[in-house]
Amino acid sequence: MSSSPRPRTEQRSAAGTAVLRAPAVIRRSDGAVPARSLPVAAVIAAAWPALLGAVLVGLPVLVTWVVTPHADTATDEPVRAMGLAWLIAHQAPVTMAGQTVRLLPLGLVAIPAVLLYRSGRWASQSASVADVGDAVLLTVSTSIMYALTTGLVAVVATPGSATVAPFAAVLAGLTVALPALAIGVARGSVGAARVSARIPWEVRAVGRAVLAVLLVLIAAAALLIALLLTLHWPAVTDTTAELTARGLGGLALLLLSLAYLPTAVLWALAVLLGPGVSLGAGAHLSALGVDPAVLPGLPLLAAIPGRVPGWAPVLLIVPIVAGVLGGRVLARAGLSHAGPVVGPGAERGSRLRRLSLVAAVPAGVGAAVAVLCAAASGDLGERQLQGLGPAWAAGGLAAFGAVTVGIVVAALLPPHEHSDRPA
Repeated sequence: MSSSPRPRTEQRSAAGTAVLRAPAVIRRSDGAVPARSLPVAAVIAAAWPALLGAVLVGLPVLVTWVVTPHADTATDEPVRAMGLAWLIAHQAPVTMAGQTVRLLPLGLVAIPAVLLYRSGRWASQSASVADVGDAVLLTVSTSIMYALTTGLVAVVATPGSATVAPFAAVLAGLTVALPALAIGVARGSVGAARVSARIPWEVRAVGRAVLAVLLVLIAAAALLIALLLTLHWPAVTDTTAELTARGLGGLALLLLSLAYLPTAVLWALAVLLGPGVSLGAGAHLSALGVDPAVLPGLPLLAAIPGRVPGWAPVLLIVPIVAGVLGGRVLARAGLSHAGPVVGPGAERGSRLRRLSLVAAVPAGVGAAVAVLCAAASGDLGERQLQGLGPAWAAGGLAAFGAVTVGIVVAALLPPHEHSDRPA
């Protein structure tokens, strides 16, 4: 006996209830979420890190402007200062009173870089990027739109007392956006795990060894900065008090010092490597000595010693020790896969492979250190404050040489015992 059909109103009610209870995201039969179009994902991925980055960088500037005594200014001056701070976070050179400042705080770069990485990863997942062509297209298009945004801000949202050339702003935005987005897009792509699994173990081993060396070097440089600040704390506090008396608020000094702290660490890295840093007007600081220099009265610069202690040359051993660690990491990777890479047992492997792996570690470290030194050097405007910081070529070559010596030392040490070594 067939049941009588339900009234039409009841059918409409049931259909409405079904719609209300339907999932917000409709899935395909294979369970995958429908992809957002690549152009839409690129536009969103370029817009939200720019907006959020401007807020994160500009908000402390706005707070500092409010709490710091200043003369009457235009109502839009704080907003323009926020725009300038956002451009500085991308390392865009700033021109003030006819002088160009290129040695900008590296600490601020982390804000747009992290946001762009997250944006690239989201866009890749949202657009279901599955091949290299789409990944490249998404990365390049998003980077260009983001860089054009930095150029637009340079035109319309910078204070009259400080300007940024639009082309320089675009180039700075592209320099930050391209690598950050590329990494994010690669990590978020559909085939990321599959591609990662195909990376040869040699590449993984070299990458781990290079990363281990860099982490040791940067950690040692940070410890050196902490030591210098501790030893010269009275000079640091005196400089802070003097600047505060001139009208620069304590909050502004704190933020500025924190933003320049990564730059100071890279200066210390150059000292550990041997070449040292230029202090302008022919002055120089290294582990072997220091020349007197006239530097701006900033708290971090007050920690630079007037003379180098007798134990300072011992610091030059640190990069060699880091190289030994890199050699041991490389050797352990070789034992896990195809026999020793360095050490007494290495003769069983291919000589060409061994040499290429051993050479790749100091080359990778040297290239990375050269880039870091270039980022931590530049001008502070005035003639005697030009060319400050480490020389990128000297820093890279010194890192290459020290790590090479360390790997040679690692080769002379007894080989690792590793439980995963093949029978």
